[in-house]
Amino acid sequence: MRLNTNFLPLMALMLSLTSTTWAELHDLENGIIYDDDQNITWLKNANLPASEQFGISTIIDDGTRHSLNGYGIRMDENNKGRMNWQTALDWIKAMNASNDGKGYKGFNDWRLWTVPDAAKSCYGKKCTDGELAHLFFKTFKVKQDSSILNLSSSESDLFTNVQSGGYWSGTTYSHLNNSAWTFYTTDRRQVRNSKQSTQFYVWAVRSGENKP
Repeated sequence: MRLNTNFLPLMALMLSLTSTTWAELHDLENGIIYDDDQNITWLKNANLPASEQFGISTIIDDGTRHSLNGYGIRMDENNKGRMNWQTALDWIKAMNASNDGKGYKGFNDWRLWTVPDAAKSCYGKKCTDGELAHLFFKTFKVKQDSSILNLSSSESDLFTNVQSGGYWSGTTYSHLNNSAWTFYTTDRRQVRNSKQSTQFYVWAVRSGENKP
């Protein structure tokens, strides 16, 4: 596997594949991973927009340091693959329309991960109810206060390009319609952020396991 030197701090998440099945994760080949605990299928590539944009031009694809957070503050980080929330929705839509409508990897029902209840979902660091939070805490078994660098290959090496930063969910924060739920892989916070922010990544998921 080729290491992306832009993300050296995440090298523990990007080791060569040594097994096709863990207790709750199953490599279905063709770049998709089935999570039998949540009955959902994840993309193996946790930052596909960095390499496959499906014609969406508003994804940050040059790796320059120019994202804006929810307060309009310039962020000094590597941004390749990041986008705002509407662009994330547009990218998912284009992903599903690709391949003459058959969709990416033969599926046209990809979506953003979600939290179960926009009004009552857990907020902060000790949350496990969102699909991405569940993957980290319940499947990877990451300790609540541990660093992302402490993830062992046996828990996470089925996936590639997991980014150090935040990921968009598809769930609007019920108390503020201009915000959506997000999850940070760095400190595992599940919190709201402005939909206008361009500092978040996208990790596509779909319900169920069916092969194309």
